[in-house]
Amino acid sequence: MENKRNFALDFIKFLASIVIALLHYNWRIVPQGYLCVEFFFVSSGFLIYKRRCHYSDRSFFFIALGKIKSFGRYYIILVVLAIFLHISNRDMGVLQNFPAKILQFFLFLPYIFTGGGYTLPFGHVWFLPCWLVGSLILIYFLKMKYRSENIMIALISLVLFGLVYTATDFHGINMSLEKAIFCFTFGFSRALLDMSMGIVFSKISERLQIRNTFCANSLVVFVLIFSLYIFTLSANPAYDFISIFLFGILILLLNEKELGVTSILSKLGKRLNVLVSLSLPIYVFHVPCIKLLQILGFENRLRFIPLYMAIVLSVTFIDLALRKLFHCDKNKKRRL
Repeated sequence: MENKRNFALDFIKFLASIVIALLHYNWRIVPQGYLCVEFFFVSSGFLIYKRRCHYSDRSFFFIALGKIKSFGRYYIILVVLAIFLHISNRDMGVLQNFPAKILQFFLFLPYIFTGGGYTLPFGHVWFLPCWLVGSLILIYFLKMKYRSENIMIALISLVLFGLVYTATDFHGINMSLEKAIFCFTFGFSRALLDMSMGIVFSKISERLQIRNTFCANSLVVFVLIFSLYIFTLSANPAYDFISIFLFGILILLLNEKELGVTSILSKLGKRLNVLVSLSLPIYVFHVPCIKLLQILGFENRLRFIPLYMAIVLSVTFIDLALRKLFHCDKNKKRRL
């Protein structure tokens, strides 16, 4: 039951990926849209703890290999797109020693450690290695099966919260590689904090007993409306850390299938099954699509949003079709 897909959560993830795509196209549309990244991190930590039984029966090596394989294809595509971008801009100088730079990139060094080396010309890429490495660290930690696991998780979350909070300036948490906490990038520390908070909320959900569904449904609606309000604020980081807790509460309640709001969102997610499965590809491909529009001479104006979203969705659907074709060929070979 724990591994069953949560369509309500997938639906909100899809909306969050659209918000991030709009943010990078023109930040004035959703000034605080970067907080959707927090939603992805928190939900990742939440699901990691929910699926801990699945991870406990498998070797950590094969868990890591599986996650790297699933992310590897996106890395390869982004590298190809980066080369195309440099050639289109006739920026051939950056292609010198490109293999060494790409090796640094594939080792996640520039996104995890400060001064790690070359980064691709897509600023959003930091999310992928931070998500991948952070997930593997937490999975390894949960596989250790500490006796005082609850205390350890709470302590780690508090320490991470303190470190990230003290390193945050007036810009809020909308930072990735611009700042460091010890030898780690701010983005990686931010990812670990959010995912550890997700684990905390996942532990709470296992002991949660909802006796008043009306209050719980009202809370879900309130969190959704308040989140929309936060996204429209103009460069106001005051709600950044509050949003982490709001998202944790929202994800926790979306896991309660007896709630009316959760049921409605789940039905929407099932009906839009193909679309809601595109949240990660939308995140990966939307910035290269923005770069492509800039090369073609389209500025980031509001009137071009339909064209931009059409291109992003087209690219993600092509990616989905290729994935399905690859899996079909793979299954045929196995049968033969």
